[in-house]
Amino acid sequence: MTQETQTVEDEALAQYAAAFRRFMQDEAAGPGAWLCPIRQKAFERFEKNSFPSRHDESWRYSNLELAKKLGVSAAPIPRMALSLKDIQPFLFSADWPRVVFFNGVYQQALSSRDCGQNGLKVVSMVEAVRSHDKRLESHLTGEPVPPPLAGNLPIGQAGLPAGRQGIGRGKNTEPHDSVRSLNDLNTAFLKEGALLEIAPGAQLPKPVHILSLFSSPEKTFVVHPRYLTLAGAGSRAILVQSFVSAAGHSFFNNTLTEIRLEENASLDHYVYAQPNAAGFHVSRNEAELSTGSRYRSFIFFSKSLFFRNETTVNLKAPHAQTHLNGLFLTDGREHVDLEVLVPHRAPEGLSRQMFRGIAQGSSRIVVNGKVSVSPGAQKTDAEQSLKNLLLSPDAVIDARPQFEIDADDVKCAHGAAIGQLDEDFVFYLKSRGIGDAEARKMLTQGFAFEVLETFELSELRKAAEKAMVGYFKS
Repeated sequence: MTQETQTVEDEALAQYAAAFRRFMQDEAAGPGAWLCPIRQKAFERFEKNSFPSRHDESWRYSNLELAKKLGVSAAPIPRMALSLKDIQPFLFSADWPRVVFFNGVYQQALSSRDCGQNGLKVVSMVEAVRSHDKRLESHLTGEPVPPPLAGNLPIGQAGLPAGRQGIGRGKNTEPHDSVRSLNDLNTAFLKEGALLEIAPGAQLPKPVHILSLFSSPEKTFVVHPRYLTLAGAGSRAILVQSFVSAAGHSFFNNTLTEIRLEENASLDHYVYAQPNAAGFHVSRNEAELSTGSRYRSFIFFSKSLFFRNETTVNLKAPHAQTHLNGLFLTDGREHVDLEVLVPHRAPEGLSRQMFRGIAQGSSRIVVNGKVSVSPGAQKTDAEQSLKNLLLSPDAVIDARPQFEIDADDVKCAHGAAIGQLDEDFVFYLKSRGIGDAEARKMLTQGFAFEVLETFELSELRKAAEKAMVGYFKS
């Protein structure tokens, strides 16, 4: 670590410590005082472990230096007035119940007033803290989601060595505690966000949309939103999270989304990220599945200077299922990093991972998928498919499928591929009178469609398809 990096990190930690002291002084004098001991312990862990760095295996391809510098220069969160007209372009449907956040702060006037209907209860995190919500307290003091895997993991190898590529191989060392430090930082500053509760047996007829809009024409800032979704037994719902930005200065968004599914509950979770600004986004989705529950996620990234998503799905009970799908489009100097961890801890669980990345310009995509199978998780069925397409000689893609299997009656398969468009297919289309650019566009869209067709929510699929049109025009 260089002296410059040490100086930036030390200065950033000092600034965060000063901000935390001010925050705690305000909170200790108000109704959120009950949470202060939890916040204090979380910040002490953060100070001890500091920020993740490239010395941590799961952060070896991503750099947090910009986020540290933003922490040094961060100002109070800018609070500007918004109207329904301002957020209209970012809504997938005006009929969906919505929860709106602007620069990480809950916007009650722009959020739906009928979110409590049809078995859904939505409470802002500010109100949950103020009212000393027992659901929140029991969650914060309960058992955390298991940490990332440690030890030696067999790494998949793929056979399309085209362009600049990286397929990880070798030892995956014991992760440092710093890989969880951003969770601790989020807990230390826990105030904004939302608590969503779906009643047992509820069948929500419409998706619930959490819109996170960022804009700061004059200041840099740091936000730590927290979202907790509790799905009751036998319930069924669709949750949509979108991250969008208007033009403005840089900011650091450190979001944590936690999901708990009770027995036989089902949740489809869409994450749509098109920040289109100089923001630095780190989001983590952590789901725990009970017996017979099902969690499906659909992730779409485009137009992001830096976006890292960490998804952990803990199949802790028998017959739990998860399907994880994602499509990433990068250009210019954009950077997208997806880290996936699926621990199978009970028998007869099923997991599927299908991710597709397309990189052009001098951008970079990192996809790291991990599956662990505990000794008692017999009859596990797990598959990974990480395929990526390089459209530029300067783009970089790293794909690393990983398995750790400690059970003998399992069905597991994985694979990764990084390559360019097949020139024979390009030639075939050109021979049919299609221009070179259009032929390449058609083949690339066909590559992406394999994931897009899993987006069962038509509004999200159409939004992703529209973003792809803009991607090919850039």
